[in-house]
Amino acid sequence: MSFEGVDQREAKLIEDSRLAGYIEKSTRYVPFTEKVEVDSEGRIIGPAKPGETGHYLYREYPEVQGSKLGSQYVEVMDMLIETVKAFQEPVFKLLVERLPLEEQCFTITVNGRKEKVKYGDIGKLEGIEDPEKEKELCRKAHERAIKAKILDLTRGPLPASLMTNIGMYASFRTYEHQVLKQRAEDYPPIRQIAEDTITELRKISEPLIARADSEHGRDMVDYLKRQRQDLAKLAQEVKEKRGYPYDIEKEYGKEEVNLLTVPKHGGSYEVLNTKNLAVATLYPHSDMCFEELRLLVDTHMSNDQVNQIIRTAVAGSNNRRYKPPRSFERPRFDFEWVGNFGIFRDLQRNRFTLQVRQPLTTALGYDMPQAIVDSGMEGKFKDAMEAVDALHYDMLRTCPAYAETVTTFAHKVRWLATMDLRQAIWMLQLRTGIQGHPDYRNLMQKSYKQLRRGFPEMVNEETMPHVDLNAHELERLAAAHSTEQKLAAMEE
Repeated sequence: MSFEGVDQREAKLIEDSRLAGYIEKSTRYVPFTEKVEVDSEGRIIGPAKPGETGHYLYREYPEVQGSKLGSQYVEVMDMLIETVKAFQEPVFKLLVERLPLEEQCFTITVNGRKEKVKYGDIGKLEGIEDPEKEKELCRKAHERAIKAKILDLTRGPLPASLMTNIGMYASFRTYEHQVLKQRAEDYPPIRQIAEDTITELRKISEPLIARADSEHGRDMVDYLKRQRQDLAKLAQEVKEKRGYPYDIEKEYGKEEVNLLTVPKHGGSYEVLNTKNLAVATLYPHSDMCFEELRLLVDTHMSNDQVNQIIRTAVAGSNNRRYKPPRSFERPRFDFEWVGNFGIFRDLQRNRFTLQVRQPLTTALGYDMPQAIVDSGMEGKFKDAMEAVDALHYDMLRTCPAYAETVTTFAHKVRWLATMDLRQAIWMLQLRTGIQGHPDYRNLMQKSYKQLRRGFPEMVNEETMPHVDLNAHELERLAAAHSTEQKLAAMEE
């Protein structure tokens, strides 16, 4: 099923179902700054025609447009996307100056062997079959990598009302569960998505989706609504116990990475988890019951011997795609992360990590890339964030259901993440990789360091050998070069 022209809040709610596959239009590769032509119902028809006004790729909501904030909303949304456009040329000049083509290294074939060669030396070396062709591929790769980095660095002011397209593959049971959850949401557009989904699924099979409209389905929607409302009321009651003028935000919740699972009682928590992990790792290869195996490990094996079991389970992990045994799913870790909404969007797709976020807001501030400052656009960035802050304040009072849509990718959000050790090995090695967005790479690097400090026997260079703690300037140059080589081979 495809969902087209949905905003970012809708997109994240659609993608909240874990038993499904998704593909989404990426802000890391696709510019969202061109105007489009839309019909009377707001659906995208195609690119705006030359000479016509067109419409930027953000949603306009009837409830907002019919309020006193309608014109202000359009003005701020237009300004945000025009701000992104204004950043692109100065940032391009900055990157070309700092990361010139002549200084970049590329992997090319020299005398039949793959070697890293600086662009400026390609024409000087012997053993390169076609130096001019290689230089052209490297030039295109550099251009492609620069464009990608520009999108990474300038996406911050994009609003949560930004429209995107999603493809979803799932069973009828997953769709049914998703529809029921969406019907219980307090966000009108996602409730409409639920009805549109039902309409489309009925065209395929009425019986397979009938339960969503049954008495059981209606009862579940009521249950989820009451659950959300009652818990929100209790959360507000707890908040009122703060005791002003004490400002809890100055004391808690500002750290980017807060590992909530910590060793206790002088490290016994660590030893206990390590031994349990070792026992569970041996269990499928033994004929003893778990308790007997644990007793033998606990009484007859030293800590070094226990750690050797764990090291053996990950030995020879020459590729981050190699996974440890399922016993590594026993130890679990809880994090509280604070990062910009762009980070949350990128990390949410790690389905086996349980992630629960708080509402999008301007209260936690925003991230501004250093490249924006260095390109002389700091003032423009701050002006855009101030305009969003003022609009968000007014939206909370006039159209609260839509207040989140005016926040941006740069604004910070707080969320909980729970993962087991096996998922941590996968996620931290993947998301610290060289091609990752620098924002989430930084968050993942900090998460790895906290886990390693707290649980050194389980999180280290042997269990996670492919964690990349280095800083990279032109992250996707090698990938871009590989793409250009493949395109050239297809043309031959």
